Amino acid sequence: MSNKKGQKKLNILNAQQFQFVQHYKGDAKAAMTAAGYKWSREGQYRLLSKKHIREALMAKQEAANKEAGKKIGRAVTVTRNDIINRLDAISRTAESDNARVSALRELKDIFGLSAKNTDETDLFAGWTEEELEYYRSTGELPPSRGQAMGTSESDSGDPEASET
Repeated sequence: MSNKKGQKKLNILNAQQFQFVQHYKGDAKAAMTAAGYKWSREGQYRLLSKKHIREALMAKQEAANKEAGKKIGRAVTVTRNDIINRLDAISRTAESDNARVSALRELKDIFGLSAKNTDETDLFAGWTEEELEYYRSTGELPPSRGQAMGTSESDSGDPEASET
């Protein structure tokens, strides 16, 4: 763009245009009024059609987005341990049972403590009716299950049993 003397005109904002850009927050009418312009549709169109003003508004928006991104980036510093510790605190101190149970459920999932099949949760899976009846009547493991679980006569504490 050239001025009357044939010199290239710089696309620098004048003071009033700079004020307009500073006050612009999506409402051109409010920004024009705050910058000292008399508002009209034609004046708004003329102002916003100037390339250097549009570029300044875009630069302002990009800077605001960049700053917002930095703030969000600084604000989100939660680690896996933070989540685990907070869930643990909730599971211990929450006032409602639902909150405590939900926190424990989440911890279970994080640590992979879910049973993969019913055999892992059914302590009596594979027991015979006789073994179940023996357990019900005595409250002790049946001899056949005691052996399977790693106890033997020598573990019973009877010194004579180990001398055979």
